[in-house]
Amino acid sequence: MEFDSSNETHPLENFPPTSAAVADIYTAIPYQKGASVLRMTSNFLTEDVFELAIKNYINRHQYQSAEQNDVFDELQEELNKYPLISEYVPSSVREIMNSWCQQSKFPLIRVSRSNASQIILTQEEISDEGPTNSTTTWWVPVNLQPRSRPDLPGTVPDTWIPQGVSSITVDVIPGETVVVNPEGIGYYQVLYDESMQNDILAVLKGDHTKIPSTGRSKLISDSFQLAFAGYMDLEAAMEFTKYIHNDISNGVWESFQRQMDKLLNLLGQLNNTETADLLKIYLTSKISNVWNSLDQLNIKVGTTGMLLEKLSRWSCDLGSCQAFSSNDIDSFIENPKESEITKEQQFSMYCIAVAQNSSVFDYILAEYMNPETLFGRKQRLLKALPCTTDSKKMKWLVNSIFAEETRPFSIDDRLELMIALAKKAEASAFLWQKIRNNLTDFYKRYDRKALDVLSEIVDKVTEMEKDELVIIAQC
Repeated sequence: MEFDSSNETHPLENFPPTSAAVADIYTAIPYQKGASVLRMTSNFLTEDVFELAIKNYINRHQYQSAEQNDVFDELQEELNKYPLISEYVPSSVREIMNSWCQQSKFPLIRVSRSNASQIILTQEEISDEGPTNSTTTWWVPVNLQPRSRPDLPGTVPDTWIPQGVSSITVDVIPGETVVVNPEGIGYYQVLYDESMQNDILAVLKGDHTKIPSTGRSKLISDSFQLAFAGYMDLEAAMEFTKYIHNDISNGVWESFQRQMDKLLNLLGQLNNTETADLLKIYLTSKISNVWNSLDQLNIKVGTTGMLLEKLSRWSCDLGSCQAFSSNDIDSFIENPKESEITKEQQFSMYCIAVAQNSSVFDYILAEYMNPETLFGRKQRLLKALPCTTDSKKMKWLVNSIFAEETRPFSIDDRLELMIALAKKAEASAFLWQKIRNNLTDFYKRYDRKALDVLSEIVDKVTEMEKDELVIIAQC
C-alpha cells in the first residue's frame, strides 16, 4: 500500500502507449494490489460465491484470451443466483470493481463518533505527502466489529460508502468499542478520532485478543504509515505499540518490526541518534518481555519457535543479544557440542550465544565449515556469525569476505554476511573501508546486488561518504 499511496503509482487497469512501456506496469500494483482487491472482493461477495464464479470463469475461458470485464461479469452472474447476498451489494460488480481498477491509490476512511449509537465514516484519497484536495472516491465495503446487524449473511459488509459520496452515518451497538476493517481485508487505511482511538487502546491493553491478529497488525501498520504521511502524530501511533509485549502473534510482530525499522531508518537520516537509542531501548524491553514469556512456556517449535527466532534476530540487529537469558542458552554456551537444539531454536540460540560469548563463534564457524553439515543448518550457522559483539571477530569476517586467496564463504554467503554486518555500527565503517579499497572486485562479483549492501551502509557513514555512495550507485 505504500507504493500505491505515492505519486509513482498507477491504476490496476493500465494500457501502455508503447511496447517499450509494458515493463513499467510490472510494479507492486498488479501483484500486491491486485491480490488485495480480489481478496476484498471475495469477502464482500462471500467466499463461496467468489470461488464458484472463478471456477466458472476458468472453465469458460480456458485456452482463450480474456479481459477483466469477463471476470466481473462471471462474478455478477454467480452473485445473481444468491439473492440473500446480492441484496447487500449496492451496485453492479463491474461498477464496484471499476472504482478500484480504473483509479490509482486507495481511500483513507476517517471514523468519528456522532453519538452513542452512531459513527460517521468519511472517505478521501490517501497520499504519502499528506491530505490533498482530490475528489476521487470509491465503492468502499466496510466491515465492523461488533457487527452492526446480527442477521447479515456470511462476510457481507455491514455497510458501503458509495462512490461519489464522501460521508455516511452508520448505526452501531451503543456502549461497544467499534473497530472498522477488523480483519484487515478492506484495501484502505483507517484513521479514528481521539475518542474512538482511546476506546481501541483500552481494548488492546485489557484483552487484545478481542481484536483479530490481522486487525491488530493493520492497526499498527495504518497508524505508522499515516503518521509518516502527516495524517496523525507519531506519538499517537506509538500508543498502539504499548500493549505489544502481551501479543504473541507472528503477524503482529512482523508488522511492528517493519514500521519500527522504518522509523529507525528515518531517525538515522535525520542524524537523531539520541531518539534512535531511546527507541532501541524501548524495543529491546518489549522484545525481551515477550521472549522470556515464550521461553517459560517451553514451546520451541511451530509458530512459537518462529516468533522466538524473529525476536532474537531483531534484538541482535538492535545490538541487544546480551539481554536474553535462559537455562538453554547457558547450557549451550557451556557445552555447545552436547546441547540438543530443535531446528526452530537453532538461529536464536546460535545468535544469542555468539553475542554473549566470543568463544562460541569458533564453534559456530567450525560447524559451518564442516562438509557434513546439512545445508539448512549451515545457513542458520552462517546467519549467527554476524551476531558477534567482538570487534576482532567482526573484522575477521570482513577480511575473510575480501580475502584474495582462502575465502571460506561462497559468493551468496559473503553477500548475506555483508548485508548483516552493514547493519552493525561497529562493523559498517570497516566494511565500507574494504569496499572502497576493492570497488572493482566488489562490483564485478556482486553486480546490482552490491546496492543491497550499500543501502545498509548509507545511514552509518559521513556526509562526504554519502555523496560518494550516491556517485557509486549511479555508476
